[in-house]
Amino acid sequence: MVSRASVDNSKRTVVDVTDFGADRTGKSDSAAGIAAAITHAKRLHRPTTIRFKPGTYQIYPERTPKRELYVSNTVGTDQAFKTKNIGILLEDMHDVVVDGGGATILNHGFQTIFATIRSTDVRFTNFTQDWVTPKTVDITVAETGIRNGRAYRVISVPRTYHYAVEGASVRWTGERSPVTGQPYWTGTNSCNYAQVHDPSSNRTWRTSNPVFENVAKITDLGGNRLEIVYRSGAAPTDDGYVYAMREDTRDTPGALFWESARITVDHLRLGYLHGFGLVGQFSEDITIDSVVFKTDRRTGRVTSSFADHIQMSGVKGTVRITNCVFDNPQDDPINVHGTYLEATGLDAERKRLDLRYMHNETSGFPQFYPGDVIELVNRRTMLAVPGATATVVSVDGPTGRSVPAGADPETYLRNMTVTLDRALPKSVADTPATMPRRTSATPRPS
Repeated sequence: MVSRASVDNSKRTVVDVTDFGADRTGKSDSAAGIAAAITHAKRLHRPTTIRFKPGTYQIYPERTPKRELYVSNTVGTDQAFKTKNIGILLEDMHDVVVDGGGATILNHGFQTIFATIRSTDVRFTNFTQDWVTPKTVDITVAETGIRNGRAYRVISVPRTYHYAVEGASVRWTGERSPVTGQPYWTGTNSCNYAQVHDPSSNRTWRTSNPVFENVAKITDLGGNRLEIVYRSGAAPTDDGYVYAMREDTRDTPGALFWESARITVDHLRLGYLHGFGLVGQFSEDITIDSVVFKTDRRTGRVTSSFADHIQMSGVKGTVRITNCVFDNPQDDPINVHGTYLEATGLDAERKRLDLRYMHNETSGFPQFYPGDVIELVNRRTMLAVPGATATVVSVDGPTGRSVPAGADPETYLRNMTVTLDRALPKSVADTPATMPRRTSATPRPS
C-alpha cells in the first residue's frame, strides 16, 4: 500500500489531497477527497502540510463538511441558513499549512471556501479561486439608442449565467446541482439590490437599476445578448456601464476564522466570495498578505465579493493586512468592528447581567468569555457608565454552534447572561439603557 503521507525537507508531514480522491483534472467533484485528506492529516497530530498538486479542483457543496454556525453580520437567527457548507475545513487542528501548489479552485452553489474553527498556527497559501456561477449577476450595457421613437439597450450577459426571457422580464438561474438537478438559485430582472460600475472611470456606486424599469419588450438576440425596448423615448446614457445585481441574503461567509489564533492567508487570488468576505470572529493575530481580491474581467464580470472583502469582528491581538488588491466588492474592502449588546436585566445583587443581540444580522455566538473585562456604556451617549467595569466569571448563552434540542432559536440565539466578579453600580439598575463592551480579553484559544 502506498503511503498517503510523506515528510518534506522542513520535517512537516505532507498529505496530498489527490491521494484521497481529489481530482486535479477538474472533471469531477473534489469535495469529499479534500475532506478525507484533512481528516487524515488531523489524525497525525503533528505539523502537517495539506498539499494540492497543480491543476483545477471543483468543489460542490453537497459533499463538503457541514456545520451549524452563526456569523456576525450575516443571517442572524434564521434557521433556513444555519448549516454552512465548508470547502476546506480545519477544525481543532494546529500547525497546518494548506498549500494550493498554484492550483485553481472552482466553487459551486452556496459554500464557505475555507475555514478554521478552534485552530492555531494555520496558513492558507498559493492558489487561485473563483465561482462558477456567482449569485451576483453582472450585465454590461453594450449599446443604447432610440428606434421607432422608443429607447432601447442591448445588454451583454457573461456566459456563466443561465437566463430565460419571460415576457417583459428576465429570469436568471444558477447552475444546477449534480445531486438534485435543481438550480442553486434563481432571480428576476435586477433582483433586489444593485450597484453600477463604470469601467472608463473605474468608479462604482450604489444605485437603483434602470435597465429593467418601464420595459415594453425584451428580445433574446442570441450570443448572450438581450435587447430591451422601453415605453419611453428618452435615450439611455449608460453605454459601457456594468450593472451588478443580487438579492441581499448573506447566507454564509466567504471564509471564516472562528475562535482561532495565528492565522495567515497569503499569495491567493480570490475571484469571488459568495455570501460575505473573509470573516475573523473572536480570533486573534490574523495576517492577510499578498491577496488579490479581483474577478477575472475577461469573464465579463466585475464583482469580486457579495459584501465586504474582509471583516474582523471582535478580534484581538494584531490584524495585519498588507500588499493586497481590493477590486469592486459589494460593500467595504475592510471592516473592523466589535458588537454591542443591550443590557436587558440585572439581578438583585447586580452581578448577573442579562444581555440581548439587537441587530437582525448578528446573533448566536458568545460575545464574552470568562476572564474578559467588560465596561458598560450608555446607549444614548456611548459614554462609559462610571464604575461599571467588571470581569466575566461565567457566560450562559449561545455558543456559536447548534441550538439545543427544544430551545426556541430566536430566544436562545439572541440572549445571554454573564456573571461578573463584582457588583455593578446601582446606577446601572436605575438606568437600564446600557450596553457592555469588551475592554480586554484573555488569550483564546491556547
